[in-house]
Amino acid sequence: MKRIAGLLLLVTGCAASWREDARTAFATDTSCTDSAAIHRPDISQPGIDPGTYVAIEVTGCHRDIVYMCQGFPSGDQCVAKPDWCTGVGCTQHVEAAAARTFAAADSCPIDRLSATRRTDSAQPPADVAADPARLSMWQSAQARRDAAAIDVDVHGCGSGASYRCVVQATTAPVCSPI
Repeated sequence: MKRIAGLLLLVTGCAASWREDARTAFATDTSCTDSAAIHRPDISQPGIDPGTYVAIEVTGCHRDIVYMCQGFPSGDQCVAKPDWCTGVGCTQHVEAAAARTFAAADSCPIDRLSATRRTDSAQPPADVAADPARLSMWQSAQARRDAAAIDVDVHGCGSGASYRCVVQATTAPVCSPI
């Protein structure tokens, strides 16, 4: 029980300072000082006890790096783990990208935000839906748009906004208000 209580303190008590440590490491690694950090408990590495580190994702200047942060008697340490961000994982995390955009625009701490992908689908105009050839063209164009952009709703600090996030292969998604 003592180990579990210690781990809870480790994860909850230090995550905020580790976010700052990870942002400092990110600035050193990338020369980018305009960044945001988020605790990513969903990222883990096989073979490493998840109770011994905290994964922090830092994005900024179109870069996205995950840091493994650990506490040591001599001080905290955050180390970049580029293999933890594969392009399918954190660089595609559109909810986090939209939340960071909202946080910066509305001066709202990221830990007070909720972000969800929109599930509503667009419907073709009635005249397009009535014409099979036009409907086929519309559906093809819609599929291409849906593959390249994802709509996300963000709420927090008493307000909300919707964003269209363009997914990119090698950098964090770029989100703009819609």
